[in-house]
Amino acid sequence: MTISSAVLDAMLAAGCSAEQIVAAVKADLAEQEGRKEAKRAGNAERQQRFRDSRKSRKSGARNDDNARNALRGVTPPIDNTHTPSPDISPDGESQTARGDDCTAVVEKWNETAQANDLRTCQKLTAARRKACQARLRDDGLPAILQAIERIPRSSFLRGQTGSWSGANIDFLLRPDTVTKILEGKYDDRPVPTPRSPDAWRSSPGNRPADNRDGFRLELEERAFGGPAHG
Repeated sequence: MTISSAVLDAMLAAGCSAEQIVAAVKADLAEQEGRKEAKRAGNAERQQRFRDSRKSRKSGARNDDNARNALRGVTPPIDNTHTPSPDISPDGESQTARGDDCTAVVEKWNETAQANDLRTCQKLTAARRKACQARLRDDGLPAILQAIERIPRSSFLRGQTGSWSGANIDFLLRPDTVTKILEGKYDDRPVPTPRSPDAWRSSPGNRPADNRDGFRLELEERAFGGPAHG
């Protein structure tokens, strides 16, 4: 606290000597200087802490940059246990691509079914899609489309034999149907042309037995008691 003029007047009135007043003023100045010095020291400490904190942040940022730069030059290890994407089948073919092929199969089937009075496919269910993808994997899209194109050759597949109502999409997607159709198992067979009786008789093996010699021998036995000689 700085000694004011009122304090000095009070000291003079109290009979303080000049030496006492000077000593009091010096003590006050020393106290003020001590407070200033403590304040300067506190400010210096706070500034040092701030500089140290900023330096630490900069150093940490440089370390992070160095780490990132180092990682850019490192090739990550190959994970041989990587699980394939759900969109990729075990043989590496895209399930999406097979889904598009299934749509092509259904469209071809419906086109053929409508032209031959067969049942069309109203919905590609999950079970049908699974079966179609299996046929695409085993037989291929061209073979399936070719098998569908051969359906009009078969009265059986068109349900005209009376034994059933005809093929449908589920029959087509059975494991062995495409192969059987392409091999002609269900194709109509040519009906043999009936032959005339004369043509039948003229065929080897169909001629009637010639018993004329036996008949002559029987007459001779009856007439002469035995076969004729000479």
